[in-house]
Amino acid sequence: MASRAFVVGTVIMLFTSEATILAGASLVAQKYLDGRLNQIRYIQIPSDLSRREVVTADEVLKERLHFFSSEQLRLDGITSLIEPAADVIVVFTDEAGVPILPDREAAQHQLGKRAKASMPTCSTNELVFSFNSSASPWSTNEQATLSAWLQDFYPVAKSVWGNPFFNITINLRKDTNSTVSGYYNPSLNELVLRGTNSSTLVCHEMLHAFADDIVLPQKSFTEGMTRAAEVEVFDRLPAYVHWDENHSYTYDIYYEGLNWSVIGWGLSDDYVGELMRYQLAGYAWAKCLIENPDFLRLFNCKLYASSLADSATQWTESKLLSIAASVQATVEGRDFLSWYHEQGVFHTDPPQGYFLFQRSNQSTIDYFLRDSSGAEIMQPNAVIHWTVFDYRNEVLLSGSKVTTAFGWLNGTLSAMPATYSGRIKVVAWAASPVGTVTNAALTVFGVTTGVFGVVANFDAGTVAITALDGQTTPVVVNVINGAFTAPSLGKVKGRFLAEFKSPTGETFSKQFTKDASDYYLELRPPMLSVASGSYTALPIFFTGERGRKYLIEGTTNWSAWEPLTTLTNEIGEAQFTATNVIDSKARFYRAKALP
Repeated sequence: MASRAFVVGTVIMLFTSEATILAGASLVAQKYLDGRLNQIRYIQIPSDLSRREVVTADEVLKERLHFFSSEQLRLDGITSLIEPAADVIVVFTDEAGVPILPDREAAQHQLGKRAKASMPTCSTNELVFSFNSSASPWSTNEQATLSAWLQDFYPVAKSVWGNPFFNITINLRKDTNSTVSGYYNPSLNELVLRGTNSSTLVCHEMLHAFADDIVLPQKSFTEGMTRAAEVEVFDRLPAYVHWDENHSYTYDIYYEGLNWSVIGWGLSDDYVGELMRYQLAGYAWAKCLIENPDFLRLFNCKLYASSLADSATQWTESKLLSIAASVQATVEGRDFLSWYHEQGVFHTDPPQGYFLFQRSNQSTIDYFLRDSSGAEIMQPNAVIHWTVFDYRNEVLLSGSKVTTAFGWLNGTLSAMPATYSGRIKVVAWAASPVGTVTNAALTVFGVTTGVFGVVANFDAGTVAITALDGQTTPVVVNVINGAFTAPSLGKVKGRFLAEFKSPTGETFSKQFTKDASDYYLELRPPMLSVASGSYTALPIFFTGERGRKYLIEGTTNWSAWEPLTTLTNEIGEAQFTATNVIDSKARFYRAKALP
């Protein structure tokens, strides 16, 4: 697994009290409000405090509430021991379980006094910052460092994100004993840090303060958009260098090899590779931002107005998607909604069962169970077997290993022949209580710079890559052993069209968007193959782009095509059975990508 302990994000603390906030959203929010494993974690305020006391807390009470929150996080087991702790929303409630979002409540109260025509369409609010931390004061140098960072980040963040949602003062509190790297608390308007060791963390938490009480429970939105904005802020500031500059971290580079539906970001945060989800969701939204530099600003403008008018907006994925689609009609050449549903990390209700997942960027296999509640339970001390096939589908090597106490193993490619270069397929399998669980993933072994990748089902040909925004002249590279590389495109940012042509004339094209860093590209031309079967049932296998929907059609005369079935190609390979096969006639089949 990844060994570098970068900041994944924050713990977002919501102290809640007013029933009106969720009155219109109770049903749509229910799946986010139930259970310990959800991103939202309820903590009842101390019994000697009232709701009003929390809302109007002075510095002494804020400090008490801060330490109370920190202790609850520790007792809840939220730590940064493996990778930095994933975001949760800790909701302080009264004894009736009702939330406190004071800034939003006040804003909605003011809006209620206005005529409909005077309702705001975008925020014009601003943040100011304080540094009250009596239990663990900031030194003069620390405060100067934080002030300089905030002064640099804030105006650029506004150009990327839009104005903050509320006129508030954000207090930066120091807590060297915190079990998490840092968190933002919208109920107290506080940003909590261990120290001044991470400018990226300060920028990340500041962006959460921009959203404040309008925090989205869907982690792929909240953390994905925040990560995308955070990286963009650093990219626009030449004096600062982000550890994920231009989305150059390994999870970002291998976005297309990792973005499977099984890794969808549901309600649980138990998966040991949580950093990967931050990076995938961050790069996904960055693609929108690369195509439209105003995407996040326009999205947040509409989110602000809609959330104040309708409390259900932030809890309802379809409402958020409607806002996003109204801002960005297409992404990577696909209409927004189709593109969104093809991004595995965006799946808020990923499949249940036992799964193997290959982090092909680092030769790691994870083994976990996702149960009916959405909880992800890593499987330690399990034997996983794997076989590596070359571009000719011949075995290069095989092995087996026992998973660690955290349910993963690495080193699947440690014995690869040093002389090999090209496409490989790694097939992994393990025993589970309900039978054998398998996984197959493509990747490239050898040169991995620029735009590099593999072509499924074809070992030779050419790939022509055209920058659709005119940044550079088209590049044509050869496909060798099922793989290709275009090194000159590594530092080019924008929209691209990749067109594959086989030696026998078959063609396939795919549009993709990347930042100014290396990028792994999978080209999966659709292909059907037929297995042996009976006259009444003929198994037909299909390979193509993961996440896309395809219409399978059949004909006996090449003119009248009959629709047979629609497949959602979740893992790159799918199977269907053609029934009522007539042995006296030749039958033909084709797959058509659906919009």
